[in-house]
Amino acid sequence: MMSPLTKTTFLLEGRIRQQASELFYSLYVDGHEIDLEKSLAVRLHSPDGFNWGYGGSGPAQSALALCLFIFDNTYVAQKLYQSFKETFVARWPQGQSFYRQIDLTDFLIDHRDKLREATVWEAEEAEMAGWQALETAESLLYPPDPEPPTPPAVAPATAFKLGDVVVVGRAFLDSPAGALALVYDVYAGDGVSVITSEGDDLGGFAPDDQQRYFTFSHHVPGFCYVFKSVTYLQADWRNGLFRIAFAKTAGEPPVHLRVNR
Repeated sequence: MMSPLTKTTFLLEGRIRQQASELFYSLYVDGHEIDLEKSLAVRLHSPDGFNWGYGGSGPAQSALALCLFIFDNTYVAQKLYQSFKETFVARWPQGQSFYRQIDLTDFLIDHRDKLREATVWEAEEAEMAGWQALETAESLLYPPDPEPPTPPAVAPATAFKLGDVVVVGRAFLDSPAGALALVYDVYAGDGVSVITSEGDDLGGFAPDDQQRYFTFSHHVPGFCYVFKSVTYLQADWRNGLFRIAFAKTAGEPPVHLRVNR
């Protein structure tokens, strides 16, 4: 959770040093040097480093790094750093060192909606992490009984594949019958995992269940997605990475989509 700010006024310093023919930019908050690598691990805007005085990728990296340090919360930093760039970083003298005192009171008031969004986002991620931890603990406490090896199942010719969009024939979770769902993962035995256009992860379906509940709608050519965890899946859905797959309607040309980490 976000640590409460103990103050709203900060001394920011930008230093530029030249080595050979290259310029190197560094940032300080109240005398503490800001770590570039920590911000690059959150979002890569400018691998070449910090900058300021305009609205490009270097100032975006600077704003993200400063927000990570000041707010000590990744969710808050990601929600606020673009506005922080426009309000502060883009206004500092381009190509020059600087020393500024800023007060964040009005900035935080103006962006209180984004602070609320960050709080909700963090709570959702924590809830998902809690469910994952519970599932892991249960699997350790109650491991499944070993089963004798069986020959690979022969999937029916009508089994669905990665990138297929299907119509769901009955209500699941919050998704009504008739909702569209995308096959985002295929596992052993031609089982598939699907996510609906409303973001409901319906989990896995064996080939027999696929034919019982799904009707083929269309295929997304070139679709590629590497499933890592439910947390990443939900984050990718919120970021709109699957939206184009559901946008195809009758008569439109094929949509090519590649979502790969």
